[in-house]
Amino acid sequence: MRPVRMDIPKKKKYKKEESNLQKDILELLQYEKIPAYRINSGATVIENRFIRFGVEGFSDIIAFLPPDGKSFAIETKSLIGKKRTKQIEFINIINKTGGVGIFTRSIDDVINIVNKNKLRCKAMLSSATFESFKLQIPPESPDNNLTILMKRGA
Repeated sequence: MRPVRMDIPKKKKYKKEESNLQKDILELLQYEKIPAYRINSGATVIENRFIRFGVEGFSDIIAFLPPDGKSFAIETKSLIGKKRTKQIEFINIINKTGGVGIFTRSIDDVINIVNKNKLRCKAMLSSATFESFKLQIPPESPDNNLTILMKRGA
């Protein structure tokens, strides 16, 4: 009988850690009003048939950062989880096309991205030039003093 290492938990615990991390990230993004979706992918055998679902390498969570909908791909990993080649390729595609793609073992990485995005939003709004104008509304309308701000050059 070989000795059992007590310092390494069973793999099932790590799977649970990963799914808990995904839930926490989705809750954070929902709180921040960032649209986010959990993407399931994988494969199984049913009645001796191999069935693949989802796209191989697709990230666990896909979100869209405001205000312009920048893609945000999040691949969660447990403490012992390994990056697969297809996952690395997908994250690289997201980053090369102007999105944000990350591997994370902690919600802190996602919090940092969300906070950086908030600063980016503030910078975009402060640099935008707005022009005020009056709408031509009939005088009998109760909204005849309505003023609208419109981004110039949009």
